[in-house]
Amino acid sequence: MIEFDPPLGELVAPNISDTMSIAIRQALDDLEKAEACDNLRVNMEYWHSMRMENGPCYVCLAGSVISAAGNDARRIINPYDFFEDDNEITFRKLLAFDFLRKGDYEKAMFSFGIPTPKINEVLEGFPLELSSYHINPVQFKNDLRTFADHLERHGL
Repeated sequence: MIEFDPPLGELVAPNISDTMSIAIRQALDDLEKAEACDNLRVNMEYWHSMRMENGPCYVCLAGSVISAAGNDARRIINPYDFFEDDNEITFRKLLAFDFLRKGDYEKAMFSFGIPTPKINEVLEGFPLELSSYHINPVQFKNDLRTFADHLERHGL
């Protein structure tokens, strides 16, 4: 077993808004903090994971929220860690961010607890294209902000 000096702190569950549009904006703010942080690297293929000893912690959209909650960058964390602590709501919201970064708005909304009829109503006529973060991070964030604005207009 690897011992860390100093020891890793406790796992901290992020406080994510129950309003999806607000939660998306929170995640985007956390993503931008991660982009500016020396010990974090944004890579949408990793939740919250240090890839080499003393190296940066790689985070995706959900991972940036996990990091912003105060979790140690040396800790490997994914949404399932929060499910194990009987925190299914946080687990589902983090999964929603993962679906969002893939452009799967329907699954993201379902994971966030929005009923299927409301999902269908909200997504009807909404352009479902999402730019890839790896190709154009600015457009990726703008696309998600546009989606958050759309959700807000629908009371979400």
